Amino acid sequence: MKKLLIVIVILGLNLVCNAQQNILSKISNPYLLSANSLSTLASINDYRNNNNIYPLETELINNKTVFKISYKPTSTSPAKLGIIDISFQLNQSGIKPIDERLNFYLEILQLDNHDSDVVKETIKSSTVNACYLIYKGGTSVFFYIFSPTNQNKIRGSIEFKYGELTDLQLQAFAKDFITKTVFK
Repeated sequence: MKKLLIVIVILGLNLVCNAQQNILSKISNPYLLSANSLSTLASINDYRNNNNIYPLETELINNKTVFKISYKPTSTSPAKLGIIDISFQLNQSGIKPIDERLNFYLEILQLDNHDSDVVKETIKSSTVNACYLIYKGGTSVFFYIFSPTNQNKIRGSIEFKYGELTDLQLQAFAKDFITKTVFK
């Protein structure tokens, strides 16, 4: 029984490590460093608790990776610590008009919240098509980023300590994160 438990734990750790390697083999982004990955629930919870980052539900699954991140709103301000939960998905539904996809995902993110309660935006460029949503006065950015060539996507959420960033700073960070994402 003890050996079986050890094998299960080792297999689970391999899945987490493979997921981490998988996301970094699919995209690059200067905010996502392999040295900053958090590969266990204990390490995620410790990081959240030590940095007062309000915990959203975190679950480690095969295609999901969690990283520590930091963001400097200005060149002279101290770095604001955060956590990102990100996953990669292959496009299996064919190429669709990107505006249709982005609007669909913004509706999912917004749920029943009124437009006046959220900040949402779409970003289209030669390297990415994306949308993000921020709840005003909140601490999180929720996003979907699509490859413009095959519409593979990454999705996730980024959380910061409550009160660390204004809505405008969260928007600036979301745009910076999205535009620096490159699909491989």
